[in-house]
Amino acid sequence: MSRFVTLISFIIYLSGAALWAQLPASAYVVNALGESLTMINLQTGTVTVNAATLGLYTNHIRVRNQRAYVINSGANEIQVIDLATLSTLSRINLGAGTNPWAIEFITDNLAAVSLLFTGQVAFVDLSSGQVQQTVPVGTGPEGMVYSNGKLYVANSGFNGSGYDPGVVSAVDVNNFSATSIPVGVNPQALALDSNGNIIVACTGDFGGTPGQLDIIDAGAETVVYSEVVNTTITNVLVNSQDKAYLATFGSGVLVYDLVAHTFERDLNNPLTGGPGLAADNQDNVLVSDFGLDYVFVYSPQHQRTAAYAVGDGPVSLDLFLAGPTGLGDLVDVLTRDFTLAQNYPNPFNPSTSIPVRMTRAARVVAEVYNVIGQQVATLWQGNLNAGNHLLEWDGRDAQGSPLPSGHYFLRVQAGQSVRMIK
Repeated sequence: MSRFVTLISFIIYLSGAALWAQLPASAYVVNALGESLTMINLQTGTVTVNAATLGLYTNHIRVRNQRAYVINSGANEIQVIDLATLSTLSRINLGAGTNPWAIEFITDNLAAVSLLFTGQVAFVDLSSGQVQQTVPVGTGPEGMVYSNGKLYVANSGFNGSGYDPGVVSAVDVNNFSATSIPVGVNPQALALDSNGNIIVACTGDFGGTPGQLDIIDAGAETVVYSEVVNTTITNVLVNSQDKAYLATFGSGVLVYDLVAHTFERDLNNPLTGGPGLAADNQDNVLVSDFGLDYVFVYSPQHQRTAAYAVGDGPVSLDLFLAGPTGLGDLVDVLTRDFTLAQNYPNPFNPSTSIPVRMTRAARVVAEVYNVIGQQVATLWQGNLNAGNHLLEWDGRDAQGSPLPSGHYFLRVQAGQSVRMIK
């Protein structure tokens, strides 16, 4: 008879199991020119500049489950790093001449990698290190974002001498079919807003065509709003308040309100830094400055609150944000962003319901784990609007097989914020 137990019981039972071992909240920065990884302990402010050695033309980093996944474009590989030891666990070869650009997670064990030189996306089984599927998309695929069963891919269109028309590909991960959505010139990066819209940073052609911010309605797969930006945009991050941070090519970071369609920071008063962007649970934004070799931290009110000297040419960064560490943290978690009520019935056979109340819209991943920390099922992966929802579980694993009776645990992630409760 399967049932959920409280987070406190879970912590006592596992007593420091690897899945939720308490690493400090940290930022991990890839330095393209120094080919190194910098670690910033956000609790103490300690910086380890050369925390690990990376590969040729390191370009992008994503953190998931206490591991960093680094794209080394020149080495055509994913470098997998254990955050607890800062040692390299494996290198996943993606094929000569592919020039991988960015990585996006579909599940804990399945990731998509854009292959700039071959116009494809590779779907990689991270547990085996094998490419499971390649899907043709457009010319020069770069940034990606995953939502509601579809992987959205920004195809820059660079053809060697100019730019093909800008296209975002929508790849259905169930059957690997792809559709195309026309956007502005040279789309390079994507993000999601709270309504599930795809926010597209179009760089322009570095000449007569300026940058452009496009908003795609994911359901209709069409651009519903465009904002011309008189500079080149290279990256985009959207915080929980639907503020889009736009990293530019040499003009700092602009801040655009996606609801009011107005700039809070424009070319007259940009934030210093770029192109790397990441946000914590309180909407503080970390910006890597490629030229100054710094990471700057900005409050939601755009005040600089910290500055960290890092390695040479910081181009991308991501965060590890530690989960709750005690009862006080648990109570605080229960009052923010969303709540999870006790599942019913409990114990259950054969199925149970878990009520979820979202205080605001967010992209949510809800996963079930067994007592040794293995992910066994995904209950939801996609956007949830503000309001009440029910997650259902039939006691089966991801392959549809019944799981044995015992204790199972729910882990919920909204954006980059992870919650573990009853």
